[in-house]
Amino acid sequence: MPTRLPHQVASGLVMLADFAPQDLEDINRGQVPPDQWSGILAATEGARADGYYVNLNGVVEGAAGIAAPVRDAHGRTVAAINISGPRDRIIADLDRIRDAVVSVARAVSNEVAQRKRK
Repeated sequence: MPTRLPHQVASGLVMLADFAPQDLEDINRGQVPPDQWSGILAATEGARADGYYVNLNGVVEGAAGIAAPVRDAHGRTVAAINISGPRDRIIADLDRIRDAVVSVARAVSNEVAQRKRK
């Protein structure tokens, strides 16, 4: 199975959305060609604004994914909920899958926010 970098998958992009552009560049230095930066910045800005990210061009040919962030009590992204599958199936049911991912991420975030560290 090939290694995927965070900016290549929906779950990685929603997690990267919490980072400032300079921090993103520092994290990914040497891993991302300079001509891809504008696309990555646009994707993270969109994920931040929308509260989810849809990746219809996965690393695996014909795959797609939808992810939403799981946030802690301070609003920091600590994980992501992701559904991936064949692109055609994701596209055919995009709204329902997106709504499910966002709903579950919100529910998990609420649970995480209520937990106290021991």
